[in-house]
Amino acid sequence: MESISDIFGYSLKNQSYKGLPPLLKRDLGIEVEDRLIRRYLPGEKKDQYLQVNIYGWGKKNGQKILILGEAITRISRQEIIRFQQIVKKGSTIRKYLLK
Repeated sequence: MESISDIFGYSLKNQSYKGLPPLLKRDLGIEVEDRLIRRYLPGEKKDQYLQVNIYGWGKKNGQKILILGEAITRISRQEIIRFQQIVKKGSTIRKYLLK
């Protein structure tokens, strides 16, 4: 049963890369630059990395913004805390992530 969940999760992530740019533009006025990808951000400890399912850059009102997101099939308190850590890390190292 777990493999079916993994396959569904993988498919969900792949579809998010295609479907999110038009939704972000329509609903939030964010123009996605290039494409959305999976990326690993450095964690708090040496050789620790935080996986970001949806990572990319966009523009809103002429200002460059970092796009971070998660595509998961089951949300939990632990997943929310993990994503909050990713957002915090992304915001603190944003200047180093600029293309």
